Amino acid sequence: MTARLIGILATCVLLLCGCGTGWTDHKEGNDPMSAKDALKVEVPASASSVIAEIDPYRIQFLMPNDQWRDYASKYPLNQFEEVPYPTEYVVPAMCLPVARTGVKLTSWIAGDQIQYLDTGQRAHRSITVTPDCESGKAYVQWGLNTPQ
Repeated sequence: MTARLIGILATCVLLLCGCGTGWTDHKEGNDPMSAKDALKVEVPASASSVIAEIDPYRIQFLMPNDQWRDYASKYPLNQFEEVPYPTEYVVPAMCLPVARTGVKLTSWIAGDQIQYLDTGQRAHRSITVTPDCESGKAYVQWGLNTPQ
């Protein structure tokens, strides 16, 4: 009985090792907070509900509505374009409660090219801002595409 239990546990461990990131996917500093480094951005002190991901590199957070333009102006981005969300069904999940009240949300999108990680390649970095996602707060999403 004990040998069978050990065998089952060993099988489970081996199967779980194949899930998630692999041994070759780990690099020094390759944790969620290094998404800031890959994107070459800072998360402002006023940010809340911060989510950082590394596959692909993304950072999302809420910040006060009256601060997002000054924050974004620190980066050499293209001109922001206003893009209204056509329906409440395509807004970011974090903004759904507000959208369902009938508020028409709009996103502001910009981007630029930055050096991709520590390679000599360039990649597209984008920012999408949805003001009034929560009462008095804008939802900021940074993303980094892999080089083409």
